[in-house]
Amino acid sequence: MRLVSALIVIVFLAAMPGWSAPANGRVVSWTDGDTLRVALESGTIKVRLIGVDAPEISRGDRAARQGEQLGRDIATIVRLGRQAKAAAERLAPPGTPVRVETDVQTHDRFGRLLAYVFLRDRRMVNEELVKQGWAMVLTIPPNVRYAERFVRAQQHARRHRRGLWSGSAPRRVAASQTVSVRIPLGIVVGSVVCGTTATIGLLAAHTTWRAAWFVPAFWRSMQALSSLLFGALPLLAAAAVHSGRAGTALLLVLWSAAALLIRWRPIVGLLGAFAVLAGPWHPCGRRR
Repeated sequence: MRLVSALIVIVFLAAMPGWSAPANGRVVSWTDGDTLRVALESGTIKVRLIGVDAPEISRGDRAARQGEQLGRDIATIVRLGRQAKAAAERLAPPGTPVRVETDVQTHDRFGRLLAYVFLRDRRMVNEELVKQGWAMVLTIPPNVRYAERFVRAQQHARRHRRGLWSGSAPRRVAASQTVSVRIPLGIVVGSVVCGTTATIGLLAAHTTWRAAWFVPAFWRSMQALSSLLFGALPLLAAAAVHSGRAGTALLLVLWSAAALLIRWRPIVGLLGAFAVLAGPWHPCGRRR
């Protein structure tokens, strides 16, 4: 069945007249942001702009796919599609003289003429819609004559946040984009010092255990935990300073006391550490 359908499409396309030379005509109407009807000497035809893709003006699978690509919901895609159509009508309203130029492949599977549409001032409608941000680049070989121009136009639109690229940033991040996250220098330094201090403390504890192998496992674990708490002290100090919360000095004193108490009074030390973490003064608390 698929083979029969493919043969029908091939025969249908082969039977259509070639458009090797540009043809002059007038815009009749716009179907959406990338499809229009043009009146030529041979009659009125439906033209699909090459190399660009405007948002859909009605709900459907294609609108859903565009929503995933742009990180927008379908309702937003439909709204943007109607705005793209309005932008196309402003750029080339009905009655506008145009020149229609084709590429290697002249028709799509729906029978629409694939073309570049030029205005009298030599501006290309395809490129202008992309530059204004109302269409995205859609390169489908073998029609790639102006593909590089379209890419540059889209970069211009995104840089100036026009049309589809205005407003809130898309939720999805393309592979070509870079996510920048700023981390306070104090936190970075504190993390490095924290890891170093904790490692030294654990190595020292390990040496002690080897010298006194008879120390019970519980006390060995408490010594290790104490070393880790001391190791976290620089990171905690950096976080406290960065947060700007009051009581930073008290926090550090309590944390140090808890780390010491764990070595000799484990229950009291653990409760103290928990109180520091859960208390209202710790640096990670929410600002009110």
